[in-house]
Amino acid sequence: MRFRDVGIILTAIAILSGAAVAQPPTPMEQVRHEVFVGGTGFPGKDSLTARVDIVYRINREFFVPVRVSDSSVTSPYLRSGEILIELFDSTDVSVAREIRQVTIPDQRSEAVPGERLWHEGLVSFSVHPGMYRVFFEATDRQSQRRYLHPRMMVRAPRGESLPTTLFPVFFISQYAGDRMSIDSFGADILFSTPRQLLIAFIPPEDTLTRVSVDYQIGVTERDEKPKTMLVSDTLASVPLIRGKELTVSRAGDSPQYLLTESAGNRVAYVAVPLKTESLPLRSYHLAVHVTAGTRTASLERRFRNIWPEMPQSLKNPEVAFQSLRFIVPGKQIDSLMRGDFEERLDNLERFWADKDKTPGTAYNEVMAEYYHRVDHAQKEFATLREPDGTKTDRGRIFILYGPPTRTERSLQPKGGHREIWFYDRSKRRFTFVDEQRNGTYILEQSAP
Repeated sequence: MRFRDVGIILTAIAILSGAAVAQPPTPMEQVRHEVFVGGTGFPGKDSLTARVDIVYRINREFFVPVRVSDSSVTSPYLRSGEILIELFDSTDVSVAREIRQVTIPDQRSEAVPGERLWHEGLVSFSVHPGMYRVFFEATDRQSQRRYLHPRMMVRAPRGESLPTTLFPVFFISQYAGDRMSIDSFGADILFSTPRQLLIAFIPPEDTLTRVSVDYQIGVTERDEKPKTMLVSDTLASVPLIRGKELTVSRAGDSPQYLLTESAGNRVAYVAVPLKTESLPLRSYHLAVHVTAGTRTASLERRFRNIWPEMPQSLKNPEVAFQSLRFIVPGKQIDSLMRGDFEERLDNLERFWADKDKTPGTAYNEVMAEYYHRVDHAQKEFATLREPDGTKTDRGRIFILYGPPTRTERSLQPKGGHREIWFYDRSKRRFTFVDEQRNGTYILEQSAP
């Protein structure tokens, strides 16, 4: 699935062209994502109790794989470690903690390029209302390396008698029946996916079963000021979840809530569907307004769209533009690179928008495939003389046509190494020759 066949589109283009608190990085500048931690607090059943829930997501590669010698174990490798979560009150006294042992069976010892496999979890603490500092530490048992999450504060609110305050819980990725799946990317959401925001509050009337909701999502500039509003919607009748309590599900690998009966619980929940699948990679400002009866309450929060599997060549704008040299003329690249960072980002997205197979979502399959190919070519076809594999003949052909259907290799006594790539679907064949036997393959012939 990594290199899906978009060769027809890219070939046509080639023919036409003649060839938690700190300021987050912008999406195109993101470093490799390894660990996400998010926390939320919401009122308990009475004014003296509250809850703090912590959700986390860790790249499995953080834990070093160890070969299993026990023949009865089906997985050849095992990753293991420990996760510590602790809450400290305003006087810096520990009030709650949980230690979880991590054991992850694995079928391989090395990661697949461009793929992330996750270890996730959800921990719930019953506390008194107040402000808490969250301590999160992950430790790999084999290497003893540790990850300490940056300082994060969570407020456990006191239950209000009127809906003057809304408490955002988490973004949820799926809600069916009495089960909710939590989007465990901290305060952010996964790029190009629809999400719902789960909100807790105390309704003013016991008989209310529905509320009206309207929301706005706008782009946030680097100076943290809201910019253009991209998405807004008004939902006239959203059902309230009443007489239920959120309990942590222990089934499955992903964090989930179960809605269990709780007749004495004054807290109600509402899951607000958000049109986030069309949002490009940016930082956003979300404003939500909930009207319950004659009262209206509002909340605001910031979030980012994140793409952990983003190709490395797409994270660097300079590399992203220069990698277009195989399918567009140099003058057009110069034109696309004009303007400040945001303008160049807009130019790149508009360029690829014309080739998007699913324009209803922000994820562009053709663009992602192209830059995954660039990543592969950079690494796999690099030589001692040319460390950038995209500048080699094999790298160029791979970027334009993708992986060959089959490959034939031979060693000629006088002609050096020969490699033939066959593309059965497009009936193409490319022959590369390494006459000096030093890894530098030159395109000798293409057919038809």
